[in-house]
Amino acid sequence: MTISHKTTARQLGSILLLVRVAPMTLTLPSVIGMPSPQGLWIAGIASTVISLPLLAWMAALCRSEGLDDVVRISRRLLGVIIGSAVGWLFVLYWLILAAFELRSVSEAYVTGTMPQTPIVVFMALTALVSAGIARRGIRLIAMMAELMAFLAFVSMLFTLTLPLDVVHLRNLLPLLPEGLRPLALPTATAVSLFLDMAVLMMIAPSTISGRGLMQGTIWSALVSGAVLTLLIVVATAVFGPISTALELPALSLTRMVSIGGVVERLELITVVSWTFGIGLALATIFWAAAAASAHLLGLRCFEPLVYPLGGLAVFLGIRMWPDIGSFDRAGTAIRGGLVTSVFILVILVVLTAARWLRRRTSGDAGRRGEIG
Repeated sequence: MTISHKTTARQLGSILLLVRVAPMTLTLPSVIGMPSPQGLWIAGIASTVISLPLLAWMAALCRSEGLDDVVRISRRLLGVIIGSAVGWLFVLYWLILAAFELRSVSEAYVTGTMPQTPIVVFMALTALVSAGIARRGIRLIAMMAELMAFLAFVSMLFTLTLPLDVVHLRNLLPLLPEGLRPLALPTATAVSLFLDMAVLMMIAPSTISGRGLMQGTIWSALVSGAVLTLLIVVATAVFGPISTALELPALSLTRMVSIGGVVERLELITVVSWTFGIGLALATIFWAAAAASAHLLGLRCFEPLVYPLGGLAVFLGIRMWPDIGSFDRAGTAIRGGLVTSVFILVILVVLTAARWLRRRTSGDAGRRGEIG
C-alpha cells in the first residue's frame, strides 16, 4: 500500500474548519455588542453565502497557477519586488491573526477557568506547543486536524443539543425588530472571519489535486457557516436579549447542561476542544508564516523561523490590545476585520488582473509570431 504525503480534500477541509470554527466559537464577535440578537442568525447564513465565492476564488487562483502558493504566485505575476512585498504583507497578516487567536483562547482560559493566572502564561504556553507542531510541517498538521476536527464537531454538537431543555424559541422573535440594516455589521464581521481561511493559498502546493483543493475549501466553509448559524440560534434561544453581552457564548451554553440532574457543568468539554482546536489552527498559521518567510529570505528550510515567529505573535497579542475592551472591538468589521478583508480582496483582484494581462500579452505575442 502506498502512503500519500499529499494533503487530501478532507484533511484540508479539517484544517480550514479548525482555523475558522475554533476562534469563532470563543468570542462570537459577530454577535457581541449588537442591539438585538433575534435576527443575527440570518447574518450567519448571509456571510456564508457571500464568503463561498470568495474562498472558491482563492482556490481557483491557486489551481490555475499549478497549485502554487500565494508567495510564488505573487512573485511570478507581479515581479520579484512587488511580489515579495505582497508576500511580506501576508506574513504580517498571519502574525496578527496568530496574535489575535492567541489572545482569544487565553482570554477564554482566564475568564472561564483560572482568573488569577496572568494571561501571558497561557499565551506563551499555547504558542510554544503550536510552534512545536508547526515545525513538523503541514503533513503532521493535516493528519492531526483530520481527527481533531471530528472531535471538535462532536463537542460542538453536544454544546448545541444538550441545553435543549432550557431553549425558549420565543426568544427568537420578533425576527427583525430593527429591520435589515443592523445585520450589515455582523454579516461583514462574519465574512472577515471566513476570509481568514486564506491560509489555504499556502497549503495549496501540498494538496493532492486542484479538485481536492476546491472540495476541501467549499465543505469547510459550509460546515463553518452551519456551526456559526446554529450557535447564534441556540445562544439566542437560551439566553435571550443578554446573548449579545456574553463574552464566551459556547462556554456559557456548556454550563447550562444538566444530564439527569447528576452530571452538570461540562465546560471542560468546551475548554479541551478549544485547546486542541486552536492549537492546531495556530500551528497552521505559524507554519504558513514561517514557510512564506523562508521562501522570501531564500532559506532552504523554515523550521528555524517558527519559534521566533511564535514569540513575536505573543508580543503582538499583548501590545496590540492593552485591555479586553479594545480586544473585543478588534474582531468586528469596523475595526481589524475590515482591514484584513480589504487586504485579502485587493490581493485577489490584483493577482487575477495580473494573470489576465499576462495571458492576454502572451496570446497577442503568439498571434504576432504566427503572422510573422
